[in-house]
Parts: sequence; C-alpha cells; structure tokens
Amino acid sequence: MMLLPTAPGVCPICAHDHTPDNPHNALSLYYHYRFYGIRGRFPTWADAIAHCTAELQARWKEVLTDAGHWTEPADGQPIADPPGESVNQPIGDINSPNFDSSTNEVRVLEAGIIR
Repeated sequence: MMLLPTAPGVCPICAHDHTPDNPHNALSLYYHYRFYGIRGRFPTWADAIAHCTAELQARWKEVLTDAGHWTEPADGQPIADPPGESVNQPIGDINSPNFDSSTNEVRVLEAGIIR
C-alpha cells in the first residue's frame, strides 16, 4: 500500500492540523498506516503523545484513561514521531522500482506516467 502525501499545512505524521508541540491524532487512518509502514505495528495514544512535554503527556493520559480510551504499546515503550524529525522518513516500499530517494516517497503512476 502507498500513502499519498498529506495536504499542505497539516501534520506530516497524522495528517491533522495541530501545532508540533501537541499530540498526533491517534485515531487518524493516515497516522495508523504511516506508523505501521515504518514501525511494523499500529500506533497507540502513548505513541501519539510521546513527543509532547511531560506535563502535556500526563494531562492527555489522565483524560484518555478517565474516558476509557488510553492505549499503549505491549512492550510499554512508546515511539515519538515529532513532525520536524519525521518529514523525511520514507513512505512506501523503498525497494519499489518507483521509489524516489530524493523525496523519500514512491512516485505515483498516473496514466502510464511516473511522477
């Protein structure tokens, strides 16, 4: 499966509009499949807040736990994907003949033309 790039101006990790210091949207399908493609497992709320300050993490965990929605990885080790450090991570199969190392993305085949 190949993910298309996110819309301009949204988080390149979860495809939602939030500031870099706020959590990713752990319910975003884009975030789920991007994270799975890179990490080999689906993200949890612990992953989505892992790049935030300790204070913000504690508040989000409290609210999500109270609502019965808190999730964390089985090994207890969340993975932080801060937007600034994640923009250049590969999306798609780097072994694909259409993988473009200059953009770290698989080029899209449209009407017989690779772009």
